[in-house]
Amino acid sequence: MIAGGSLLATGCVGVEPAARESPSDAPPRSFDFTDHSAALEADRTVKSACQFCNSLCGLTVSLKSGRIVAITGEKDD
Repeated sequence: MIAGGSLLATGCVGVEPAARESPSDAPPRSFDFTDHSAALEADRTVKSACQFCNSLCGLTVSLKSGRIVAITGEKDD
């Protein structure tokens, strides 16, 4: 209870005053945390083949600590 009233009655629990204002028409800022991330730099690549159809197109699978971080198709296949 705040000054005889409920904090929940304000509708803005834990919100800064600027956040209570009406939203602007500007698009929200976004951040790409995967761009040039060291966590996504492969430490090993493995050649494989796509199993979707009978063509068995070549794939290059990039791994980081044993986990797949990228799959790319072979250009000449």
